[in-house]
Amino acid sequence: MHRWRAAEPEFAERWDDAEEEGIDALEQEARRRAIEGDEEYVVSMGQLVRDPKTGEYLTTRKRSDGLMTLLLKAHRPEKFRERYDVQQSGNITMNITKDDDAL
Repeated sequence: MHRWRAAEPEFAERWDDAEEEGIDALEQEARRRAIEGDEEYVVSMGQLVRDPKTGEYLTTRKRSDGLMTLLLKAHRPEKFRERYDVQQSGNITMNITKDDDAL
């Protein structure tokens, strides 16, 4: 495959297009799971829960906070990226407050 990409520019271009389409589909599904979510049955103590009035199994909509976080970090890194405060001296600074007396 790598030889074909190097030898055939049209093949390489089509491969890149197909790969980009696949990544777009993955991102679209991640957005759907993060925002819309999926219906899941409600389970309590290992048993499906029924509505006491109708007898139907109860469901809830499960969204993905993890996917939401990844999407925010990817599309708004200036606002949602992780920040680390690394000091050149190698010292660790601890702030102890009144609430920490029991430590």
